[in-house]
Amino acid sequence: MTQRFYLKTSVKAGIFASLVFFHPLGFPETLLGNGANSTEESDFSPVLGKAIFEKLWASSPSSTLASDGLGPLFNARSCHSCHLNEGGGKRPKQGDSTSKTTAFFIRLGLTQSDNTPIPSQPISVWPDPHYGHQLQNKSIQGLLAEPSFSVEYLPKPVRFSDGTNLILSKPIYRLDKIDTNRPRIDKHTGISARLTPHLTGMGLIDAIPESAILALADPNDLDGDGISGRVNTVWDRNSATWRVGKFGFKATQPTLDQQNQSAFNGDIGLSTPLFPAPSGDCTAQQTRCLEAPNGNTPHIDNLEINQQQLNWVNLYLASLPVNRIKNTQKPIFDDGKQHFIKLNCIACHTPKFTTADSTISPSLENRVILPFSDFLLHDMGNELASGFSEYAASHNEWRTSPLWGISTRLTQNPTGGFLHDGRARTVNEAILWHGGEAAASRAAFMTLPKHDRKALLYFLESL
Repeated sequence: MTQRFYLKTSVKAGIFASLVFFHPLGFPETLLGNGANSTEESDFSPVLGKAIFEKLWASSPSSTLASDGLGPLFNARSCHSCHLNEGGGKRPKQGDSTSKTTAFFIRLGLTQSDNTPIPSQPISVWPDPHYGHQLQNKSIQGLLAEPSFSVEYLPKPVRFSDGTNLILSKPIYRLDKIDTNRPRIDKHTGISARLTPHLTGMGLIDAIPESAILALADPNDLDGDGISGRVNTVWDRNSATWRVGKFGFKATQPTLDQQNQSAFNGDIGLSTPLFPAPSGDCTAQQTRCLEAPNGNTPHIDNLEINQQQLNWVNLYLASLPVNRIKNTQKPIFDDGKQHFIKLNCIACHTPKFTTADSTISPSLENRVILPFSDFLLHDMGNELASGFSEYAASHNEWRTSPLWGISTRLTQNPTGGFLHDGRARTVNEAILWHGGEAAASRAAFMTLPKHDRKALLYFLESL
């Protein structure tokens, strides 16, 4: 038995299967509280962070310098617009255009980059030559917004072993008509639809030690269980080093701070310390966009949002509570947990971590958490493939989605959808879309009797 095999099985299967819980209800005390400790609750910094999170930014020049700098191209005027109640987006309805949706985006990336100039520092994706990394469906006055896509859903019938039938919805994205004033997307550019993610436990994820994630990696499947999770090694702009990716559907960001700065720059069009372009995602070909006024201001470090403001946002997000895990005393919950283990869902959805040092807040350190993710890349099959690679993540590979917070999502945003593009309307459908390394677990799920499937879904929907 190799050391890697020992770590993988003991952390995922052994610890969870025979977990000695720390709380009478069966889960660590830190998961049942209200997020930040008393010291942070008396600190005004999270309040300032919440204000910035909810602020509506204005295009330059603005009468209010503190809100100056929107765009020129953007997807939303505030973080809160996409993360209502700190939640995520909603899947588009049949026929909806992304030009009319909020919290749902089209990401872009070249599938061929032979003629693309080498950037000054590593990047995750070769952008579309004209439209960059993401289609911004809104713009300041005088500029055209970028092209949009409409969404159609094709029926995909599924039949369980007991004869139960279900119809999944397979999304098809069609480019809306482009007027003559705008060029077409490059023929080598792939697309990938993305639903705005929920913000559960972001500060705690930031505090997970990289060594704990690396210990779970098994890229060559040395234990022969059919699961070969890989780390996505990504560029940390702050330290100018390669780090373990933790954030994003393909684990392309190493820290919460860089994840937030990327969103401020790409989604709202604001210059930040790590992404200083005041024109956001505008490319060299979008000259009018580059020439538009910006909100870079001396009193905020010649940026539109500076590091102090970002620190407040980081602390605010880190102070958000992780919801209580529900129904832990009910027999059906325990039955569902046992099926979760037997179907080998824990091979990717690792239940437990212990946080280490935090650059955001001491209250995040040395806490036992249950995110139910290994934060590794796994092949999820061709049907979930994106249109391009991101760092080491191939088209088919996705970061294991953390399962904590599902119960809150179902309450606050019941029509939001699951998976990276929201195609799964329910947790049940999300399981049925699993392919690749998860195909065996999906097949086993489909052979379960109906009452056992119900128990597993009850467990998952209680997290």
